[in-house]
Amino acid sequence: MSLEDAGFFISKLRDENRYHEDIFGVTLRTYEVTNRLRSESIAFIEESKRILMRCSALRTVLDVRTLSGRDHR
Repeated sequence: MSLEDAGFFISKLRDENRYHEDIFGVTLRTYEVTNRLRSESIAFIEESKRILMRCSALRTVLDVRTLSGRDHR
């Protein structure tokens, strides 16, 4: 592989977020790492959606109580 081809290859890996340079050198992101990060991101998004749904339901209950005058103790 020529030096120019190697440069193009590294640029392509960088663009695909499969290449990272740190103080220790080069780290190639493997399928397993990428897959784990994707799974964690999806789990975080799903949990965030569940929390938002609970907040929305609670807000609805509070709105109904306020409108019906049942918020007084």
